Amino acid sequence: MTHEPSVSARDAGHALRTALSRGGEWAELFWERHETLQLVLDDNRVEDAIGGVDQGAGIRVTTGERTTYANANVADADDLIALAGRAARGIAEGGELHEAVPPEPDDLSRHSTVAIDPRSVPVERKVAMLRRANEVARELDPRVQQVTVSYGESVQEVVVANSDGLLRTDTRVRLNLAVQVVAKQGEILESGFEAAAPRASRC
Repeated sequence: MTHEPSVSARDAGHALRTALSRGGEWAELFWERHETLQLVLDDNRVEDAIGGVDQGAGIRVTTGERTTYANANVADADDLIALAGRAARGIAEGGELHEAVPPEPDDLSRHSTVAIDPRSVPVERKVAMLRRANEVARELDPRVQQVTVSYGESVQEVVVANSDGLLRTDTRVRLNLAVQVVAKQGEILESGFEAAAPRASRC
C-alpha cells in the first residue's frame, strides 16, 4: 500500500516552528485521519451503506512546567499552521526562542503489510462480495431462512512529530467481514455467526 499521510515532514516542521515562535521550549504534533465504511446486506438487499471521514490534529507546547495544548479539525497544512499559532499564543512572550529540529522520518521495519489499499477498491466490488457470500450461505441448506452479511472498513493514518526531530507515521487498516445465518426446521430456529477480521499496520 503506497498511500502517504496528508501531512508531510515539511508541513510538520513548519507547524512545530510556529508552535515555538513565542518562546516555547518543546513542541509535539499529533495528526490523524480516520476513514470508515460500513455495508450491510440483509434479506437479499443492501440495507446500510455508511461512510465517513474524521480528520484533526493536536499540538502541545511546553516551557518550564507550563504546558499548553490546542486541537481542532484540520483540512490542510494552512489549518495546521493556524492551530500551531493558537498553541503558541498560550505561552507568554519574552522567553528564549528555541529552534525546532527539522523532522526526519524514522525507517522502521514493518510488522505487517497491506497489498491493496481497501480505499482503492470500488464500493461496487465490495457489494458484489456481500451478494456472493449471501448466495453461498443460502445454497448450503434449504433450511436457511435469513442471511445477513456485513463488511466494515477502517483506515487510520497517524503522524506524530516533535521539535527534537522525531517523525513517525503509521497507517492502520482494519477490515471485518461477517455472516449471520438463521435456519428453521419445523418450529426450531437456530442461528450461526462467523467473522473474519484481518488487521495490519504500516509504520
